[in-house]
Amino acid sequence: MLDGDRGTCARTRSLLQREDYWVFATGDPKVALGLVRAGATDLVLTDLGMPVLDVVPRWARRRSDAPFEIPPTASDGYAVLRALDADAVSARRLIVVLKEGSAPDVSSPPCRFGIVGCIPKAASAGLLDKLEAALQEPAASAGAAVGSVDETPAQIFRALPNALRRALLADPEASERGPVREALTAEGFSVDEASGGTEALRLAVARRPWIILTEAELPEIDGFELCRKIRSHSLLSHTPLAFLSHRDGYAARAYGLGLGADDYMCKPMDVRELLIRVALILSRYSDLGARNRPKPGLEGDLEFIGTAVALQLCSAGRLSGVLTAQWGARRARVGFRGGEVVSAESDRCRGTEAFYEFLAWSQGHFEFLPGDPGDGPVLAESFDRLLLEGCRRIDEGGAGV
Repeated sequence: MLDGDRGTCARTRSLLQREDYWVFATGDPKVALGLVRAGATDLVLTDLGMPVLDVVPRWARRRSDAPFEIPPTASDGYAVLRALDADAVSARRLIVVLKEGSAPDVSSPPCRFGIVGCIPKAASAGLLDKLEAALQEPAASAGAAVGSVDETPAQIFRALPNALRRALLADPEASERGPVREALTAEGFSVDEASGGTEALRLAVARRPWIILTEAELPEIDGFELCRKIRSHSLLSHTPLAFLSHRDGYAARAYGLGLGADDYMCKPMDVRELLIRVALILSRYSDLGARNRPKPGLEGDLEFIGTAVALQLCSAGRLSGVLTAQWGARRARVGFRGGEVVSAESDRCRGTEAFYEFLAWSQGHFEFLPGDPGDGPVLAESFDRLLLEGCRRIDEGGAGV
Protein backbone atom coordinates (compact mmCIF):
# COMPACT_ATOMS: atom_id res chain seq x y z
CA MET A 1 0.00 0.00 0.00
CA LEU A 2 1.43 3.38 -1.06
CA ASP A 3 0.09 6.39 0.81
CA GLY A 4 1.88 9.56 1.84
CA ASP A 5 -0.72 10.44 4.50
CA ARG A 6 0.31 8.64 7.70
CA GLY A 7 -3.14 8.88 9.27
CA THR A 8 -5.00 7.44 6.30
CA CYS A 9 -2.30 4.84 5.81
CA ALA A 10 -2.62 3.63 9.43
CA ARG A 11 -6.42 3.43 9.32
CA THR A 12 -6.49 1.54 6.01
CA ARG A 13 -3.73 -0.81 7.17
CA SER A 14 -5.64 -1.60 10.37
CA LEU A 15 -8.82 -2.41 8.42
CA LEU A 16 -7.01 -4.75 6.07
CA GLN A 17 -5.08 -6.54 8.81
CA ARG A 18 -8.31 -7.26 10.71
CA GLU A 19 -9.41 -9.22 7.63
CA ASP A 20 -6.15 -11.22 7.59
CA TYR A 21 -4.52 -9.21 4.81
CA TRP A 22 -0.73 -9.11 4.99
CA VAL A 23 0.05 -5.43 4.45
CA PHE A 24 3.24 -3.58 3.55
CA ALA A 25 2.43 0.09 4.15
CA THR A 26 4.80 2.84 3.10
CA GLY A 27 4.87 6.44 1.98
CA ASP A 28 8.11 5.94 0.05
CA PRO A 29 7.42 4.90 -3.58
CA LYS A 30 10.96 3.59 -4.02
CA VAL A 31 10.51 1.17 -1.13
CA ALA A 32 7.15 0.10 -2.55
CA LEU A 33 8.63 -0.50 -5.99
CA GLY A 34 11.33 -2.69 -4.44
CA LEU A 35 8.73 -4.79 -2.63
CA VAL A 36 6.69 -5.26 -5.80
CA ARG A 37 9.74 -6.20 -7.85
CA ALA A 38 10.72 -8.74 -5.21
CA GLY A 39 7.37 -10.46 -5.65
CA ALA A 40 6.30 -9.79 -2.07
CA THR A 41 2.83 -8.48 -3.06
CA ASP A 42 -0.11 -9.58 -5.17
CA LEU A 43 -2.07 -6.32 -5.00
CA VAL A 44 -1.01 -2.68 -5.05
CA LEU A 45 -3.08 0.06 -3.39
CA THR A 46 -1.76 3.46 -4.41
CA ASP A 47 -2.70 7.03 -3.59
CA LEU A 48 -2.84 9.42 -6.56
CA GLY A 49 -1.07 12.06 -4.46
CA MET A 50 2.19 10.15 -3.91
CA PRO A 51 5.56 11.92 -4.23
CA VAL A 52 6.98 11.88 -7.75
CA LEU A 53 9.18 8.88 -8.53
CA ASP A 54 11.73 9.84 -11.14
CA VAL A 55 12.38 6.48 -12.81
CA VAL A 56 12.13 7.59 -16.43
CA PRO A 57 15.31 9.29 -17.69
CA ARG A 58 14.74 12.82 -18.92
CA TRP A 59 15.86 11.90 -22.43
CA ALA A 60 13.28 9.07 -22.58
CA ARG A 61 10.30 11.01 -21.28
CA ARG A 62 7.25 11.45 -23.46
CA ARG A 63 5.56 14.75 -24.11
CA SER A 64 2.49 13.46 -22.26
CA ASP A 65 4.60 13.25 -19.08
CA ALA A 66 4.65 17.05 -18.82
CA PRO A 67 2.70 18.34 -15.80
CA PHE A 68 0.19 20.25 -17.94
CA GLU A 69 -0.93 16.97 -19.52
CA ILE A 70 -1.97 15.42 -16.18
CA PRO A 71 -4.38 16.84 -13.59
CA PRO A 72 -2.23 18.22 -10.72
CA THR A 73 -3.94 16.01 -8.11
CA ALA A 74 -3.25 12.87 -10.18
CA SER A 75 0.21 13.57 -11.59
CA ASP A 76 2.32 12.16 -8.75
CA GLY A 77 0.44 8.89 -8.48
CA TYR A 78 0.60 8.55 -12.24
CA ALA A 79 4.40 8.67 -12.10
CA VAL A 80 4.31 5.78 -9.64
CA LEU A 81 2.11 3.79 -12.00
CA ARG A 82 4.58 4.44 -14.84
CA ALA A 83 7.34 3.00 -12.65
CA LEU A 84 5.35 -0.13 -11.83
CA ASP A 85 4.28 -0.67 -15.43
CA ALA A 86 7.85 -0.37 -16.73
CA ASP A 87 8.94 -3.45 -14.76
CA ALA A 88 8.15 -6.94 -16.10
CA VAL A 89 7.34 -8.32 -12.63
CA SER A 90 5.38 -5.41 -11.20
CA ALA A 91 3.35 -5.00 -14.40
CA ARG A 92 1.58 -8.27 -13.58
CA ARG A 93 0.27 -7.00 -10.24
CA LEU A 94 -3.33 -5.85 -9.82
CA ILE A 95 -3.60 -2.15 -8.98
CA VAL A 96 -6.38 -0.35 -7.11
CA VAL A 97 -6.25 3.45 -6.90
CA LEU A 98 -7.14 5.24 -3.66
CA LYS A 99 -8.43 8.78 -4.04
CA GLU A 100 -9.50 11.69 -1.91
CA GLY A 101 -13.06 12.94 -2.30
CA SER A 102 -11.80 15.99 -4.17
CA ALA A 103 -9.66 14.02 -6.59
CA PRO A 104 -10.62 13.67 -10.27
CA ASP A 105 -13.36 11.18 -10.99
CA VAL A 106 -11.59 8.03 -12.15
CA SER A 107 -14.30 5.60 -11.14
CA SER A 108 -13.94 3.95 -14.55
CA PRO A 109 -10.15 3.97 -15.06
CA PRO A 110 -8.65 2.96 -18.41
CA CYS A 111 -7.11 -0.50 -18.76
CA ARG A 112 -3.58 0.92 -18.80
CA PHE A 113 -1.35 -0.11 -15.86
CA GLY A 114 -3.63 -3.00 -14.89
CA ILE A 115 -5.87 -0.74 -12.80
CA VAL A 116 -8.87 -2.81 -11.74
CA GLY A 117 -10.67 -0.27 -9.58
CA CYS A 118 -10.72 3.15 -7.98
CA ILE A 119 -12.11 3.52 -4.47
CA PRO A 120 -12.27 6.52 -2.11
CA LYS A 121 -10.21 6.67 1.03
CA ALA A 122 -12.37 5.84 4.04
CA ALA A 123 -11.94 4.77 7.66
CA SER A 124 -14.81 2.29 7.49
CA ALA A 125 -15.46 -1.34 6.60
CA GLY A 126 -17.07 -0.13 3.34
CA LEU A 127 -13.55 0.08 1.95
CA LEU A 128 -13.22 -3.70 2.17
CA ASP A 129 -16.45 -4.33 0.27
CA LYS A 130 -15.37 -2.01 -2.53
CA LEU A 131 -11.95 -3.61 -2.64
CA GLU A 132 -13.39 -7.11 -2.96
CA ALA A 133 -15.78 -5.93 -5.70
CA ALA A 134 -12.95 -4.27 -7.63
CA LEU A 135 -10.91 -7.49 -7.55
CA GLN A 136 -13.73 -9.91 -8.41
CA GLU A 137 -15.23 -8.04 -11.37
CA PRO A 138 -12.16 -7.97 -13.67
CA ALA A 139 -11.31 -11.59 -12.89
CA ALA A 140 -14.79 -12.74 -13.90
CA SER A 141 -15.01 -10.59 -17.02
CA ALA A 142 -11.52 -11.48 -18.20
CA GLY A 143 -12.23 -15.19 -17.89
CA ALA A 144 -15.46 -14.91 -19.85
CA ALA A 145 -14.10 -12.63 -22.55
CA VAL A 146 -10.62 -13.94 -23.26
CA GLY A 147 -10.50 -17.48 -21.89
CA SER A 148 -7.22 -19.24 -21.35
CA VAL A 149 -4.08 -17.13 -21.09
CA ASP A 150 -2.56 -19.56 -23.61
CA GLU A 151 -5.22 -18.76 -26.21
CA THR A 152 -3.74 -17.55 -29.50
CA PRO A 153 -4.97 -14.49 -31.44
CA ALA A 154 -6.21 -16.84 -34.18
CA GLN A 155 -8.44 -18.60 -31.65
CA ILE A 156 -9.68 -15.29 -30.28
CA PHE A 157 -10.72 -14.12 -33.77
CA ARG A 158 -12.34 -17.41 -34.78
CA ALA A 159 -15.87 -16.10 -34.14
CA LEU A 160 -15.37 -12.97 -36.28
CA PRO A 161 -16.72 -13.30 -39.84
CA ASN A 162 -14.22 -12.49 -42.58
CA ALA A 163 -16.57 -9.83 -43.96
CA LEU A 164 -16.04 -7.79 -40.78
CA ARG A 165 -12.24 -7.85 -40.90
CA ARG A 166 -11.73 -4.36 -42.26
CA ALA A 167 -9.75 -1.79 -40.30
CA LEU A 168 -8.66 1.82 -40.71
CA LEU A 169 -5.32 2.79 -39.19
CA ALA A 170 -4.57 6.51 -38.73
CA ASP A 171 -1.03 7.47 -37.74
CA PRO A 172 1.33 10.12 -39.14
CA GLU A 173 4.33 7.74 -38.96
CA ALA A 174 4.55 4.94 -41.51
CA SER A 175 6.99 3.11 -39.22
CA GLU A 176 4.31 3.05 -36.50
CA ARG A 177 1.57 1.85 -38.86
CA GLY A 178 3.65 -0.99 -40.28
CA PRO A 179 3.71 -3.42 -37.32
CA VAL A 180 0.02 -2.86 -36.56
CA ARG A 181 -0.91 -3.41 -40.21
CA GLU A 182 1.11 -6.63 -40.33
CA ALA A 183 -0.49 -7.94 -37.14
CA LEU A 184 -3.99 -7.30 -38.47
CA THR A 185 -3.39 -8.58 -42.00
CA ALA A 186 -2.01 -11.80 -40.47
CA GLU A 187 -5.49 -12.28 -38.97
CA GLY A 188 -7.23 -11.76 -42.32
CA PHE A 189 -7.93 -8.02 -42.05
CA SER A 190 -7.83 -5.60 -44.94
CA VAL A 191 -6.28 -2.39 -43.63
CA ASP A 192 -6.64 1.15 -44.97
CA GLU A 193 -4.04 3.65 -43.79
CA ALA A 194 -4.17 7.40 -43.27
CA SER A 195 -1.40 9.78 -42.21
CA GLY A 196 -3.73 12.60 -41.17
CA GLY A 197 -7.13 13.17 -39.60
CA THR A 198 -8.82 14.58 -42.70
CA GLU A 199 -7.70 11.64 -44.83
CA ALA A 200 -8.81 9.23 -42.11
CA LEU A 201 -12.32 10.70 -42.03
CA ARG A 202 -12.57 10.53 -45.83
CA LEU A 203 -11.48 6.89 -45.87
CA ALA A 204 -13.86 6.03 -43.03
CA VAL A 205 -16.83 7.34 -45.03
CA ALA A 206 -15.67 5.75 -48.29
CA ARG A 207 -14.54 2.35 -46.99
CA ARG A 208 -16.66 1.98 -43.81
CA PRO A 209 -14.21 0.00 -41.66
CA TRP A 210 -15.45 -2.16 -38.81
CA ILE A 211 -12.82 -0.71 -36.48
CA ILE A 212 -10.73 2.48 -36.47
CA LEU A 213 -7.36 2.66 -34.69
CA THR A 214 -6.03 6.20 -34.43
CA GLU A 215 -3.10 8.08 -32.95
CA ALA A 216 -4.20 11.01 -30.79
CA GLU A 217 -1.66 13.36 -32.37
CA LEU A 218 -2.58 13.64 -36.06
CA PRO A 219 -1.95 16.52 -38.50
CA GLU A 220 -4.86 18.59 -39.85
CA ILE A 221 -7.42 17.36 -37.32
CA ASP A 222 -6.15 15.43 -34.33
CA GLY A 223 -7.41 12.05 -33.15
CA PHE A 224 -9.77 13.58 -30.60
CA GLU A 225 -11.49 15.71 -33.22
CA LEU A 226 -11.59 12.69 -35.54
CA CYS A 227 -13.35 10.72 -32.79
CA ARG A 228 -15.83 13.56 -32.27
CA LYS A 229 -16.62 13.69 -36.00
CA ILE A 230 -16.99 9.90 -36.22
CA ARG A 231 -19.43 9.84 -33.30
CA SER A 232 -21.54 12.63 -34.83
CA HIS A 233 -21.69 11.12 -38.35
CA SER A 234 -24.89 9.23 -39.15
CA LEU A 235 -23.04 6.56 -41.13
CA LEU A 236 -20.17 6.03 -38.68
CA SER A 237 -21.57 6.89 -35.25
CA HIS A 238 -21.50 3.27 -34.03
CA THR A 239 -18.19 2.31 -35.66
CA PRO A 240 -15.76 1.06 -33.00
CA LEU A 241 -12.87 3.48 -32.52
CA ALA A 242 -9.83 2.96 -30.31
CA PHE A 243 -6.85 5.19 -29.68
CA LEU A 244 -3.38 3.70 -30.12
CA SER A 245 -1.15 6.55 -29.10
CA HIS A 246 2.13 7.70 -27.60
CA ARG A 247 0.12 10.31 -25.73
CA ASP A 248 -0.59 8.32 -22.60
CA GLY A 249 -1.30 10.91 -19.91
CA TYR A 250 -4.30 10.30 -17.66
CA ALA A 251 -6.03 13.45 -18.93
CA ALA A 252 -5.66 12.36 -22.56
CA ARG A 253 -7.04 8.89 -21.86
CA ALA A 254 -9.98 10.21 -19.88
CA TYR A 255 -10.74 12.81 -22.57
CA GLY A 256 -10.62 10.26 -25.40
CA LEU A 257 -12.90 7.82 -23.61
CA GLY A 258 -15.24 10.68 -22.74
CA LEU A 259 -15.60 11.46 -26.45
CA GLY A 260 -16.92 7.96 -27.02
CA ALA A 261 -13.80 5.93 -27.86
CA ASP A 262 -14.16 2.21 -27.18
CA ASP A 263 -10.63 1.87 -25.82
CA TYR A 264 -7.42 3.83 -25.29
CA MET A 265 -4.23 1.85 -25.83
CA CYS A 266 -0.75 3.25 -25.38
CA LYS A 267 2.39 2.60 -27.39
CA PRO A 268 4.42 0.52 -27.26
CA MET A 269 1.70 -2.14 -27.30
CA ASP A 270 2.35 -5.87 -27.27
CA VAL A 271 0.97 -7.31 -30.52
CA ARG A 272 -0.93 -10.11 -28.80
CA GLU A 273 -2.58 -7.70 -26.37
CA LEU A 274 -3.50 -5.40 -29.25
CA LEU A 275 -5.20 -8.24 -31.11
CA ILE A 276 -7.04 -9.38 -27.98
CA ARG A 277 -8.41 -5.90 -27.32
CA VAL A 278 -9.44 -5.46 -30.96
CA ALA A 279 -11.21 -8.83 -30.79
CA LEU A 280 -13.05 -7.81 -27.62
CA ILE A 281 -14.22 -4.57 -29.23
CA LEU A 282 -15.49 -6.41 -32.31
CA SER A 283 -17.23 -9.09 -30.23
CA ARG A 284 -20.38 -6.93 -30.32
CA TYR A 285 -20.79 -8.11 -33.92
CA SER A 286 -19.56 -11.69 -33.66
CA ASP A 287 -21.93 -12.24 -30.73
CA LEU A 288 -24.99 -11.37 -32.84
CA GLY A 289 -27.06 -14.46 -33.44
CA ALA A 290 -25.10 -16.49 -30.87
CA ARG A 291 -27.95 -16.68 -28.37
CA ASN A 292 -28.84 -20.30 -29.19
CA ARG A 293 -32.21 -19.30 -30.62
CA PRO A 294 -33.22 -21.48 -33.58
CA LYS A 295 -35.10 -18.79 -35.51
CA PRO A 296 -33.14 -15.58 -36.22
CA GLY A 297 -29.85 -15.62 -38.09
CA LEU A 298 -28.97 -12.22 -36.60
CA GLU A 299 -30.48 -10.39 -33.68
CA GLY A 300 -29.65 -7.27 -31.71
CA ASP A 301 -30.62 -3.90 -30.28
CA LEU A 302 -30.35 -0.94 -32.62
CA GLU A 303 -29.37 1.51 -29.89
CA PHE A 304 -26.33 -0.66 -29.22
CA ILE A 305 -24.95 -1.29 -32.72
CA GLY A 306 -26.88 1.24 -34.83
CA THR A 307 -29.35 0.77 -37.67
CA ALA A 308 -26.74 1.45 -40.35
CA VAL A 309 -24.49 -1.25 -38.89
CA ALA A 310 -27.35 -3.79 -38.75
CA LEU A 311 -28.05 -3.19 -42.43
CA GLN A 312 -24.34 -3.32 -43.31
CA LEU A 313 -24.02 -6.69 -41.56
CA CYS A 314 -26.60 -8.12 -43.93
CA SER A 315 -24.95 -6.56 -46.95
CA ALA A 316 -21.36 -7.44 -45.98
CA GLY A 317 -22.38 -11.07 -45.46
CA ARG A 318 -24.17 -11.14 -48.84
CA LEU A 319 -27.20 -12.48 -47.02
CA SER A 320 -30.58 -13.37 -48.46
CA GLY A 321 -33.62 -13.07 -46.23
CA VAL A 322 -35.71 -10.54 -44.35
CA LEU A 323 -34.70 -8.13 -41.59
CA THR A 324 -37.61 -7.13 -39.37
CA ALA A 325 -37.46 -4.47 -36.65
CA GLN A 326 -39.75 -3.05 -34.03
CA TRP A 327 -39.54 0.18 -32.02
CA GLY A 328 -42.54 0.50 -29.74
CA ALA A 329 -45.57 0.43 -32.03
CA ARG A 330 -43.45 1.07 -35.13
CA ARG A 331 -42.41 -1.74 -37.44
CA ALA A 332 -40.12 -2.05 -40.45
CA ARG A 333 -39.16 -4.79 -42.89
CA VAL A 334 -36.19 -4.93 -45.31
CA GLY A 335 -35.64 -7.76 -47.80
CA PHE A 336 -32.12 -8.72 -48.93
CA ARG A 337 -30.98 -10.88 -51.82
CA GLY A 338 -27.25 -11.53 -51.96
CA GLY A 339 -26.61 -8.47 -49.80
CA GLU A 340 -28.66 -6.09 -51.96
CA VAL A 341 -31.98 -4.56 -50.85
CA VAL A 342 -34.95 -5.81 -52.90
CA SER A 343 -37.81 -4.54 -50.72
CA ALA A 344 -38.53 -2.26 -47.79
CA GLU A 345 -41.69 -1.25 -46.01
CA SER A 346 -42.73 0.54 -42.84
CA ASP A 347 -45.99 1.55 -41.24
CA ARG A 348 -46.15 4.64 -43.43
CA CYS A 349 -44.51 3.86 -46.79
CA ARG A 350 -42.72 1.37 -49.02
CA GLY A 351 -39.66 1.23 -51.23
CA THR A 352 -36.66 3.51 -50.85
CA GLU A 353 -38.53 5.98 -48.63
CA ALA A 354 -39.28 3.19 -46.15
CA PHE A 355 -35.57 2.24 -46.19
CA TYR A 356 -34.56 5.84 -45.45
CA GLU A 357 -37.14 6.10 -42.68
CA PHE A 358 -35.90 2.90 -41.04
CA LEU A 359 -32.27 4.01 -41.34
CA ALA A 360 -33.09 7.01 -39.11
CA TRP A 361 -34.29 4.82 -36.23
CA SER A 362 -32.17 5.32 -33.11
CA GLN A 363 -33.78 2.55 -31.04
CA GLY A 364 -35.56 -0.75 -31.46
CA HIS A 365 -34.85 -4.46 -31.79
CA PHE A 366 -34.09 -6.27 -35.05
CA GLU A 367 -34.02 -9.88 -36.27
CA PHE A 368 -32.81 -11.27 -39.58
CA LEU A 369 -34.35 -14.48 -40.94
CA PRO A 370 -32.47 -16.21 -43.79
CA GLY A 371 -34.64 -17.33 -46.69
CA ASP A 372 -36.41 -16.14 -49.81
CA PRO A 373 -37.02 -12.35 -49.66
CA GLY A 374 -39.52 -12.54 -52.52
CA ASP A 375 -39.41 -11.41 -56.13
CA GLY A 376 -38.49 -7.94 -57.26
CA PRO A 377 -35.57 -5.87 -58.54
CA VAL A 378 -33.05 -4.19 -56.25
CA LEU A 379 -34.20 -0.81 -54.95
CA ALA A 380 -31.08 1.08 -56.03
CA GLU A 381 -27.96 0.70 -58.12
CA SER A 382 -26.21 -0.78 -55.09
CA PHE A 383 -26.60 -1.11 -51.35
CA ASP A 384 -23.76 1.38 -50.87
CA ARG A 385 -25.54 4.05 -52.91
CA LEU A 386 -28.77 3.44 -51.02
CA LEU A 387 -27.04 3.65 -47.64
CA LEU A 388 -25.05 6.79 -48.45
CA GLU A 389 -28.12 8.58 -49.79
CA GLY A 390 -30.06 7.68 -46.64
CA CYS A 391 -27.29 8.98 -44.39
CA ARG A 392 -27.05 12.17 -46.43
CA ARG A 393 -30.76 12.76 -45.86
CA ILE A 394 -30.40 12.14 -42.13
CA ASP A 395 -27.47 14.57 -41.85
CA GLU A 396 -29.48 17.20 -43.71
CA GLY A 397 -32.59 16.59 -41.60
CA GLY A 398 -34.54 15.04 -44.44
CA ALA A 399 -35.45 11.71 -42.80
CA GLY A 400 -37.92 11.30 -39.99
CA VAL A 401 -37.10 9.56 -36.74
